[in-house]
Order: sequence, then C-alpha cells, then structure tokens
Amino acid sequence: MIGDVALGLIVGMNHCLGVAAFAVAQRASQIRWQKEGRRSMKFRMAFVSNSSSSSFVLALEHKPIDVEEMQRWLFGNEDFFPNPYPPDDGPKSYPASEIAKRVFDDLQDKEPLSSEHITEELLSGTFEHRVLSEEIMELLCKKEDGTCDWDLFREMNTEEAKRVAEQFCERWPKRQYFVLTYSDHNGDVETACEHGDLFAMVPHLYINQH
Repeated sequence: MIGDVALGLIVGMNHCLGVAAFAVAQRASQIRWQKEGRRSMKFRMAFVSNSSSSSFVLALEHKPIDVEEMQRWLFGNEDFFPNPYPPDDGPKSYPASEIAKRVFDDLQDKEPLSSEHITEELLSGTFEHRVLSEEIMELLCKKEDGTCDWDLFREMNTEEAKRVAEQFCERWPKRQYFVLTYSDHNGDVETACEHGDLFAMVPHLYINQH
C-alpha cells in the first residue's frame, strides 16, 4: 500500500523535487516497515532511466582565456582523462586537450551566475544536502499512513538550496560561477564528462538532473 501511495505522490510532484522527492518517499516506506517490525528494503535512490544528465556549477577565477588554461585547471600536468566506462572496442582514455577544448567551447556562451541563479540551478534537480538526512526524513515522514509533508519538504528544500549557494559563493569569493550540463545520452565524450569526475580539481557543485 505505501508503495502505491508514494508512487502516486511522486507522479504529482513538480520537477524541482526530482530524485529528492523519490528518496523521501522511499524513506517513508522504510519507516513504515520499521514501525511494523518488518525488515526494511534497500532502494536505489534514482528513477529508472536509460539515460541521465548532470549539471556542474563551477567557481572559476575567470572565463578561461584559451584551451591551454582550461586544460591546466582541469588536469594539471595530466595528458589523458580516463574513460569511466571504457567499452571493449573503445578508448580507455581521452586526450586531456580534447576534453579541455570541449569544456572551453561549452563555456563560451555562458554568462556568470549570481547566488540567486545558483539556487535556481540547484532546485532544477537534486543536490546533496542535509534535508535528506535521517533525522529530517523521520520528521517529514512521521505520518502514520507513511505519507510525507511535501509542502514542508518544498520549503526546507528551497531554504537549503539558498544556504548551499550562499556558502559556495562565500567559500569561493571573487570568482565567476558558470553552469555546464552533460548527458550520457549524447555520446561517449559527454558520458565521460558527466560520470568521470571531470571537475575534481575545480571548485564545483554537483546537481543530478536525471
């Protein structure tokens, strides 16, 4: 029964709740099972999909002046970027210069973001934050029928997005903030960009767009 209730609620959620709403609904199911003394199930906290996309909010000193500068920021002295899902007959890695050029080109038409714009980007998908913590989900999903207080979740999720955006800007002041989105639906190179920890050397926020 709780699974049907959660599914019905998820279908009615607007997109900004994304996978986060799904996670809370699944947690509601787990809490209900635990209250009944039954073994809780483990769930994959994502929608079933043949493809995914992810956005990255980058904190850069400035828009890169050329591909070489972009490559230094992304890879340091490394000449290759490992392919996270190398096919049997495909490349095990990509030249760092090729990936750097792709990111450099993608940044050319981007305008710097404000803290408010970063908040909007965070709310467009799912980001890691404390609203999905054990304690808060217990509070949100405390109803006996296992449903959740979605209005409270929206309010808390929005406030958390503002907090994350503001802290990000405070931690990396006097920088310019840009957002890039990559999808594994758009070929092998974008798959590597999305899943390969491309921005490990660049301050960034990760947003799951699934």
